[in-house]
Amino acid sequence: MRIAPLSRALLAATLVSALSLGAVHAATVRIANQGDALSMDPHSLNESLQLSVTNNVYESLVGVSKDLKFEPALATSWKQTSPTVWRFELRKNVRFHDDTPFTADDVVFSLARAAGEGSDMRSNTNDIKEVRKLGSHTIEIETKSPFPILPNVLSTVFIMSKKWCEDNQATRPVDRRRGIENAASFRANGTGPYRLRERQPNVRTTFVRNGNYWGKIDSNVTEVIFFGDLQRPDPRGRLAVGRDRHHGAGACTGRAAHQHQPQHPRLGGARAAHHLFGHGPAARRAAVFEREGQKPLQGQARAPGLLPSD
Repeated sequence: MRIAPLSRALLAATLVSALSLGAVHAATVRIANQGDALSMDPHSLNESLQLSVTNNVYESLVGVSKDLKFEPALATSWKQTSPTVWRFELRKNVRFHDDTPFTADDVVFSLARAAGEGSDMRSNTNDIKEVRKLGSHTIEIETKSPFPILPNVLSTVFIMSKKWCEDNQATRPVDRRRGIENAASFRANGTGPYRLRERQPNVRTTFVRNGNYWGKIDSNVTEVIFFGDLQRPDPRGRLAVGRDRHHGAGACTGRAAHQHQPQHPRLGGARAAHHLFGHGPAARRAAVFEREGQKPLQGQARAPGLLPSD
């Protein structure tokens, strides 16, 4: 999916800006955008919007902090035990949204799934030779050759529940761009701070706060409604935005944002602002590229704007 003229790399940062205004005052945040995530499967598409959206539901072993530094997420620590072997200690007392406990089996399964047929995340796993379970919350990853940036590339490989995927015939990712779908395309079961409540592709996707999240969510946002692909001929998404934009906080990006008075709020703020569609490795890595003067993606950014409240 092409997201033009808004740069994919800057889209997530735009959403962070808008949410930094709305998240403080409203329990529901509404976001309108000219593009939509193609799937809820975290391994189906290696693209910034896709990863930013699914990273609200799913998490990786290694996270990225607000100041763009790598930090523990589902792994609490990691170290090299040899030039080609890394040991990861996994976070205990974490549960998936269906209340299944998170264990090393899920990590071994997810890394194999991300490396397998149908996955668009194989570039992140190409250097992995083998993933071994050492205990219920300890794994070992052996690389084909010394690979010092392994924790970095694992920051966008999200962990799924092995049991949920097996029970729902979703053990392999599928490419929705080719018209292939499975349960993971429309449903989700992660460990992240928000749960998927409703998925209507190209119309609306609704997320609700995960009350059993293992970490702290520094926000009063309990619901996020994401309106995607507003440029399509199907007017349902635009009508939904029109009905909903008068209630609670809202933000729009891309073409819709360009039509309103631009705002320039300061980036940053509460952790939830980073979780809500401007969060995570994809968005933050883009910010690093911009800070260092690199241009990994094409397109021009437009300033964010708030939806009118009248």
